[in-house]
Formats: sequence, C-alpha cells, structure tokens
Amino acid sequence: MKDTASPREFVVQILRRHGPLGLAEIAEHYGARVQSVRPQLNWLLANGYVEVESVRSGVGRPRHSYRLTDLADEMFPKDYRDLAVELIESAATQGEVALVHSVFMRREVEIESEIRPQLLGRSLEQKLDVICRVLSERGYMARYYPGEGGFVIEARNCPVSAVVEVTDMPCTCERDMIARLLAGDATVESSKRLPLDDDICSYNVHPATVSAPGP
Repeated sequence: MKDTASPREFVVQILRRHGPLGLAEIAEHYGARVQSVRPQLNWLLANGYVEVESVRSGVGRPRHSYRLTDLADEMFPKDYRDLAVELIESAATQGEVALVHSVFMRREVEIESEIRPQLLGRSLEQKLDVICRVLSERGYMARYYPGEGGFVIEARNCPVSAVVEVTDMPCTCERDMIARLLAGDATVESSKRLPLDDDICSYNVHPATVSAPGP
C-alpha cells in the first residue's frame, strides 16, 4: 500500500489502521525518520485532516497524540456508486418501479425548488440560462443554444450515468422537471440520451405560440 500511496496518504493510512499515535510511533510504522514524517503531518494538521491532543501520563511533559478528523474520511475510497446502482437495479428488476421513480422525483424536486425562485419575471432565454447554470453547478456541464423551432438544452456530463445504464427513470424525471419549470413558456421533449447518443443528453425546447388577440 505504501508503494502506491503518497507520503501524506500513507501517514493517513497508518493513523486509520493503528488509531491515535505519537510522532515517533508514526515514523516507526512509516519506516522513516521523524524529520521525514513531520512535514507530512504538519500539512495534514494545517489542512484539517489530522488533529493533535496532549496526553499526560505520569510526570513530565505531556505526549502529543495525532488522530484523524472526519475530513480525512474523504481520502478513503467509497463504493457508493456501485451500491446505488445495485440497489436501483434490484428494485427495478423486482417490479418496484414506483420506488425507483419516487427516489428520482425527490431528487428533481430538490433541484426544481432551487431553480424556480430564480425564474420569476424572466424571459424564456433567461430561464434557460438559469436552468443550465444550476444544472452545471450540479455536474451536468449544461448549455443551451438555438435549435430548429426553438432551443436545445444540451448536457455533456451525467452525474448519474451509471444509473442511466440500468433505467431511464432519471432522464424522464429530469425532462419532466424542465417541462414544469418552463410550463406556459415552452414544451420540452427528449432528443438524445447519455450514454447512448455520442455522450450527449439533450432536450428540444419549443416556445409556446401566443395567439393574436381578437378584434
């Protein structure tokens, strides 16, 4: 593990495996001099990955003990992506379509509640700009541009692409969310879907036609 980890990562791994340790103990597990370990530990302390406490045992100066903080947990690999896909795939194959739909509906409602207040009093293009900006902040790399008969919303990245390979429910919920946000101004239909169509997900936006006032 030491061969593939950076010096800082290896110090973190030592503290994860052995719990709170003193500087000399960390250096011993590392197989290096204290002088070599100290800069790595100081960086981890300064950036909030490690904290130090004084432990007094008997007479003399207290001993410094180093432990990992909650922030250090981010440095360890997680398997949430595969687990999420497995859970959704299991639910879908067992006929729990309503459950899968409710999961993604809650997700889209959260995004919609963030976007909707920003659309008040805006033109269609301004609304598209807001929608694409918020989606991009969430990892979609979204933009819009003029298309045949209206506009096209295009996303170059899908944060839930692994799930989309199992079910198109996220795409359906996303399209419906955009349609709700643009209700009265435009209709929305799916055009391309990641990862099937050239790594692009897109929606055609057709502005609503306004009837001319009567005589």
